[in-house]
Amino acid sequence: MHIKLFHIFLFIIISVTVFAKDEPNPEFYKRWTGLSDETLIEMGREYILENIMPDSALVCFTIITNRYSPKMNKEEKLRCASAFNNAGYIYFYYL
Repeated sequence: MHIKLFHIFLFIIISVTVFAKDEPNPEFYKRWTGLSDETLIEMGREYILENIMPDSALVCFTIITNRYSPKMNKEEKLRCASAFNNAGYIYFYYL
């Protein structure tokens, strides 16, 4: 009985790895990276509060946090901090 369960489990693992894509389709990510911080924050808040799509909201906030640089001005750093906080909110409450 244990051997059969092992073979079934092994077959499931192998089939998942064979049929899984190597890379997700990042087309929307490339389009969103050209948007402004304010637009991304609004999109992220809309995704999380109205549409309940935490994965899309997390992408919006992650794009902003990836733009962080020590050479940013204070307003840009505040937007990055806000994006970090919003991403933490999504992880804590939704993921």
